[in-house]
Amino acid sequence: MPKVDSALGLYGLILAALGSLFVLYFWSMGALFLLQNEGFIAELQLAGGWRTAFWSYPFLTLGAIAAGAIAFLARRYDVAVAAAGLPLVAAIGYYFALVLVR
Repeated sequence: MPKVDSALGLYGLILAALGSLFVLYFWSMGALFLLQNEGFIAELQLAGGWRTAFWSYPFLTLGAIAAGAIAFLARRYDVAVAAAGLPLVAAIGYYFALVLVR
């Protein structure tokens, strides 16, 4: 695997964090609909682990961005990008699990 320099790592970290925050923006709209018991997310009637996984997304996002920033400061640029992009992968995995498993 080629070595990632600091500039490319910073761009990757910023883009991954922005992507995770972009998903968080749409998550917040779904959370508002869920709290008002309206919309498609409320029609899913999530319970148990599915509901816990839904409500854990903001904590996952903030923790992953913080881990990415710490990894960037430790000069582990590839790990920083991967950590900051983790919520994107988790959101896609959660969606596929809702569609295919539930």
